[in-house]
Amino acid sequence: MKELISYLSGNVPGGVLLYLLVILLTFFILFFMYRVNELFTGKHFRRWMLASLLIFTAIYAGIWLKNPPHFLYKRYSVAIFQSNTAGNWLGEYLTEVVNTGIKPFQSKKEYFFPHRWLYRMTPVDSVESKKFRERVYQEMPTHRILKGRVQKTGHKFSIKLGCYEYPGGKLLHNVEGEFSLNDLENFRQWTRDHFRTFLPFREKAGFEPLPLPDSNLVRVRRNFYQRRYKQALDLLNASTQPPSRGAESDRWYPYIQIRISGEQRLKHPPVNPYSKIAPEWQKNLQRARAVLLKYLREGYRDELTNVLVAESYLWEENFSSAEVFLKKAYIENPFDVDVLLNLSFLHPSRFQEFGFKKVGDLYQQIITICPVEEAVLLKWSQYLLDNNPAYTSPPDYARKTLERYLRINPYSVKGWLMLGQVYSLQRSRKA
Repeated sequence: MKELISYLSGNVPGGVLLYLLVILLTFFILFFMYRVNELFTGKHFRRWMLASLLIFTAIYAGIWLKNPPHFLYKRYSVAIFQSNTAGNWLGEYLTEVVNTGIKPFQSKKEYFFPHRWLYRMTPVDSVESKKFRERVYQEMPTHRILKGRVQKTGHKFSIKLGCYEYPGGKLLHNVEGEFSLNDLENFRQWTRDHFRTFLPFREKAGFEPLPLPDSNLVRVRRNFYQRRYKQALDLLNASTQPPSRGAESDRWYPYIQIRISGEQRLKHPPVNPYSKIAPEWQKNLQRARAVLLKYLREGYRDELTNVLVAESYLWEENFSSAEVFLKKAYIENPFDVDVLLNLSFLHPSRFQEFGFKKVGDLYQQIITICPVEEAVLLKWSQYLLDNNPAYTSPPDYARKTLERYLRINPYSVKGWLMLGQVYSLQRSRKA
């Protein structure tokens, strides 16, 4: 019964119980008019009651559908683990290989959930646990997951892949195969042929050429997604293997440098627009951006490249230039969390054309798409607490969202502290 009430309430302030209360009050008012007023006949009572019921239901349904609850969204993902090592570099690499061939979204309610988003939780090390990931996929939920176990032997690897449907965990299809690390295109095509019925793969013409596998580059990417940019740069500089010095590695240098420059920008005073001498962080930022712009001019297509170019302009407060790249990235994939987050730094008039009236709407959309985006969840919760009295619906909605996140990730210290703050402001004994 509790689950049904939660489903019918969705994100509507007051929920289905408030809707039923309004219907009940309307019934008593009209019934009172029918009993005391001879001109208000039974026929009028039935007509007015039916009209009120239809109007209130239409309004409620409109609010419910305009801001749909999280359970209306469907997610699909890929998770491949390496069996014979604790490092899992090959499993993560093959996960990315499959990811590049999958469409970012299917509809307004169905989209791809990349495994790197899991690194937005704290502590990030918990993501490496297969048991913890299973909990996340179950609780979020992620409706279809292509899961696999890979075992490396020399220059070859054997892999078992299965597509599972959640929250029940039902196996839909599974296959086994053996491939060479020097011919990963064959592996990607094999995966596409066997699972195209269950996951939305891109057309083959849209595939990017695959570089040779590099364990060091996998660790670089992992540190980048975990926001450990200094460690990522050190790993990239320490690499001496030829495969890591290729084009993909060259792109990661400016990616990391833009994020590092952004962190340095926060430690320095704002740039003097009249000064002819640019600070060191800005020089590094501009050099990194020039490399990425060169790749874009050469026809290289990657969501992360557009996002990082936009971020570089945001750090320089060149919002008009950032807007160009953000709009392009949003049109290509409206479910990209980084794009939505960067849109929040623009003036509201610039992102209202996408249906977001205020910055809080952007935060809420990010949390709906990626319920494990902890930093935005905390920022959004604080935003609601600062802009609404504690006894109103928005803080209570923040409480429910925090509780849901902590069911997914009970190890978040900051999440528990924010939940305690909500309870405290509401004068609840649970605090």
